[in-house]
Amino acid sequence: MSRLPSSFFTRERPVVAAKESLKDITPIKWSKEVIAGTKKVVVKQDPKQK
Repeated sequence: MSRLPSSFFTRERPVVAAKESLKDITPIKWSKEVIAGTKKVVVKQDPKQK
């Protein structure tokens, strides 16, 4: 395992707002059955994303 450079914790990093970083995320609308735990969820990749 390689060591981190000494400047790793002190160097400046860009700050991005949460809204900006999550703009491409599609919110999931859970059904009441899923929230209650009576129904399972299967998450699949959107074929358009390939």
